[in-house]
Amino acid sequence: MCSVINFYYLKGYVQLLLDRLGFTFVEKSLVDNRFADAIELLVGEKVMARIGKVSSQLLKSFDIEQDCYYAEIEIEVVHMWNGERILSAFKFPSSSSPQQQFVVKDN
Repeated sequence: MCSVINFYYLKGYVQLLLDRLGFTFVEKSLVDNRFADAIELLVGEKVMARIGKVSSQLLKSFDIEQDCYYAEIEIEVVHMWNGERILSAFKFPSSSSPQQQFVVKDN
């Protein structure tokens, strides 16, 4: 069975993650050269996540011919707001990057 991956599918997973961590966030439209269409999820003035459809220019530069969607979660900001809950809820491998990036591939 092949499932359809789209913006709303990825957005749902990011929102579920932030909801489970107890965040109440607001969506804001995002203008960013990396994306054709994108939003930010904010708590107060802090950006918690960015979600969007990767721009066709960026896809062309990597010779990718299909639609791609990208989510970026600001782990350091999430930890700053809710450190104890994130540490107990999830066990990520150590990373030197302030962001954990996840790729969802549709086969």
